[in-house]
Amino acid sequence: MDQESQQGKDGQRFVERHGRTQRLAHWWVTVFFAAAILTAPGDARGHTAVLVAHVLAATALIVGALVVLLGGDRQALAADLRALRFDDTDRAWVRSLRGKGAESRPVRWGKFNTGQKVTARALLVLVVALLLSGAFDAISGSKTIHPPLFAATMLVLAGHVFMAVVNPSTRPALRGMVRGSVDRAWARHHHPAWLDEVDPDPGSDPDPVPGP
Repeated sequence: MDQESQQGKDGQRFVERHGRTQRLAHWWVTVFFAAAILTAPGDARGHTAVLVAHVLAATALIVGALVVLLGGDRQALAADLRALRFDDTDRAWVRSLRGKGAESRPVRWGKFNTGQKVTARALLVLVVALLLSGAFDAISGSKTIHPPLFAATMLVLAGHVFMAVVNPSTRPALRGMVRGSVDRAWARHHHPAWLDEVDPDPGSDPDPVPGP
């Protein structure tokens, strides 16, 4: 995936973080997952139209995700999947929390930090489990673990939305999922190893923001 800097209208420099394929996949899943939530019947009996809408939303989520996966930039998606692997940086950060690492040493995150990796993995597992359990319940006419899985998914999703929309230090990342690029100074502060990878020329960057 090409990573390029661009000059904003306000003179601020930005760097590309998410390509069209990643953004389309994210917002497609977001829209149809929200539709599935809004059409989720409390009791399938007597609510056939609502149940049909619920199933259609879940089906659209699956089909759209497959279309993006097969027809989009698979190289970019594969790169993001590799970036979501836990590595030495994550292990060092966990050790520092337990008082076994060099706590004063700033953590140089790659494209994703530990929290983002955990959240992405949890949401992927939970959404897949929701789809499978929902299909089983619809076919069998029974209720299995679909309701508690839904509750767990909403809990993780609430944390994700809070960090993306409300939390001041992480909110600038939302621009990357909407417009594709993020503020270069923010990236230097929060994801310096990733910024060095996609834009290795330090002379083009503003002064680095001091680490925590």
